[in-house]
Amino acid sequence: MKTQHFDHIIILEDDQFFGNLLRFYLINHDLMNVKWYQDEDKCLQEFPNSGQCLVLIDHHLNHSNGIDMMKKIREKNIETKFVYISGQEYCNVAIHAMKEGAIEYIEKNKDALLRLGNTVKTLCKNPNADTYTLFKMNQFLSPSRGQNSIGQQAS
Repeated sequence: MKTQHFDHIIILEDDQFFGNLLRFYLINHDLMNVKWYQDEDKCLQEFPNSGQCLVLIDHHLNHSNGIDMMKKIREKNIETKFVYISGQEYCNVAIHAMKEGAIEYIEKNKDALLRLGNTVKTLCKNPNADTYTLFKMNQFLSPSRGQNSIGQQAS
């Protein structure tokens, strides 16, 4: 993941373990300007007003939810792209997130990092990738198919 078209990659995740896991995962794949926030207010205060931003956002936050935060962030920076990451298995949460502008919905499960890696890799190469492109790319992903966490064939 050496090509990065985003000025900022922001993680908004209230769970300390998962937030750190995501941050280290992205940094270890050569991504720059990765910042993790547990607190929604601090994230909004420090959120850049311009530039290409990719936000990995959780549904359940400390004082709000990811969908409400997407609206607030988009008011500050219209250029922002969102990847919704949640433990919610309910279709209505995923549908609502996508209607509000998330370009991908990733459920927190055993395949989450694999899907996230492929999604971020695709977006870093092509920041204009659409939801359909990401869906098709992730549709058949499975660790049993011999791919590593960034979608390359395991050796």
